[in-house]
Amino acid sequence: LLQTIRLDTVTAEYTFEVSGNAGATNTVCVRPGSIAIVSASCPDQICVHHSRISRNKETIVCLPDKVVITIENGEDSGIDVLQH
Repeated sequence: LLQTIRLDTVTAEYTFEVSGNAGATNTVCVRPGSIAIVSASCPDQICVHHSRISRNKETIVCLPDKVVITIENGEDSGIDVLQH
């Protein structure tokens, strides 16, 4: 665990950098009530294109950089299963 952020107490947007696997970097943007990865050194950029998360159990994963962001104890989305 690198950091715990209470999204319900964030009052202004800010960013910070996370060092990942083998010197990789990810820039995380925190806003009141939500969080996202806005830039990453990974080749596929899936984590950057993922929408912001704000609800309980939502996750953003950057597999190449081995970075995971998960919402815990947040508001439930009301969705039990989502099929693609």
